[in-house]
Order: sequence, then C-alpha cells, then structure tokens
Amino acid sequence: MKKSILITGAEGFIGKELFAFLSKQNPTFNISGIDIKNTLNNEAIYLCNINKFDEISSFLDKEFPDYIFHFAGGRMAEESKLIESNLNTTRNLF
Repeated sequence: MKKSILITGAEGFIGKELFAFLSKQNPTFNISGIDIKNTLNNEAIYLCNINKFDEISSFLDKEFPDYIFHFAGGRMAEESKLIESNLNTTRNLF
C-alpha cells in the first residue's frame, strides 16, 4: 500500500513548491494537500481551515496521512495575533 503525505498550506509558496516537487519525484506516495483556498483547482487539494479544530479533526478522521508537512499559517501585522494563529493551527493539527 502506498504511503500518504499531507501538505498543509498547499496553496502557499512553500507548500505549492513541495507539492509539485513530491508529485514529480515520488510517484510511490499518495500526496494531498489542505488549504483555505484551491485556486489551482487541484483535485488533491482539499478545502480545510485548520484554525477551526472541527474542520481539521473531521478531515483527519477520514484521511490519516503517514507524513504531514505543516506549512499553513497566517500573515498578520500584529505579532501577538500572528503567534496565536500559528500556534493554534499547529495545536489543532497535532
């Protein structure tokens, strides 16, 4: 059975590049991504806001990846909100 990889923030700069690289280099893996948008209309990228525990929990109940690359996070001017958002996404994911 193929191992699975989940990339959070799959529409962001790093996530998008890693998704493309792994898709080309590792055909032995099932690669999927999650993000709050899917502008590429990629069938392997699912809409999911990991700031919302219910959404990520529901997703992970159905899809249990072997590996997770976590690149989702917010970009905010206020440092305290940025830290809170990034900590929250990580906490919800793990």
